[in-house]
Amino acid sequence: MEDLSKHQLILVALLVSFVTSLATGIFTVSLMNQAPKGVVQTINQVVERIVAPQNASVNDATSPVINAEDRITNAVAQVSKSVVKLRSIGSDTIVGLGLVISKNGIIIADKSTLAQLTGFEAVFADGSHSIMTTIQSQINGDIVFLAPNVTASSTFTPISFARSPKLGQTILTLSGTASHNGESTSSLVLAQGIVSRTLLDNINPDGSQPALIDTSISVSNSGSKTTLGSPLFNLDGEVIGINTQTVSKGSDTATFYPITQLKGAIPKVQ
Repeated sequence: MEDLSKHQLILVALLVSFVTSLATGIFTVSLMNQAPKGVVQTINQVVERIVAPQNASVNDATSPVINAEDRITNAVAQVSKSVVKLRSIGSDTIVGLGLVISKNGIIIADKSTLAQLTGFEAVFADGSHSIMTTIQSQINGDIVFLAPNVTASSTFTPISFARSPKLGQTILTLSGTASHNGESTSSLVLAQGIVSRTLLDNINPDGSQPALIDTSISVSNSGSKTTLGSPLFNLDGEVIGINTQTVSKGSDTATFYPITQLKGAIPKVQ
């Protein structure tokens, strides 16, 4: 041993330590195999209590926690960018809502809100506004497609389309002109509920039984004077439907036309 260098002594010490650890491990496993079942369970529980908190702290540090409230506020912020308010040219009275569906500003809306107007304009989320022109309308339905004036300077943010909704799914909607103390305001009103029924196949082409999505949201308690054109969306900020006159008529709860029914028509107007 006296003839060994410092590095050789270190290597010998490491070798002895390794062999000792290996022998200890084998001996420990042998004892565990021979120990009573109750003793083994107790030892395992102690090890889990020591290791689990360490793993949990690592996961907490690397995985952000998103609660339900954050999901709702994020979804509202996302959809609000695509919501437009429709009004008569030169008027401050909002007659309905619309949704931007393309980067060039194409809007879908309920055509009954525009039936009594000779001219109308859209107020976008950024505060800018533009005179709108009808470019396509459903023959047997409520949906109208509008295009902005080419001189519009708005930054258009189209909606994200959701898949077909599921029964019991949590949903949100933004209503139009709100009523506060008997006076109308331009604020949007948020309501929350669940999907209570879906009829996604338009059985009668004449519109007598249109596709629809029923919700648990009460119309009378929504605090909204203008609901036509309101979006229905999920907690990911994806739009599921739009409120129209036909599907909403005579209902105490908010009903919406499925946005998936319009996907085939949208490319025709882009």
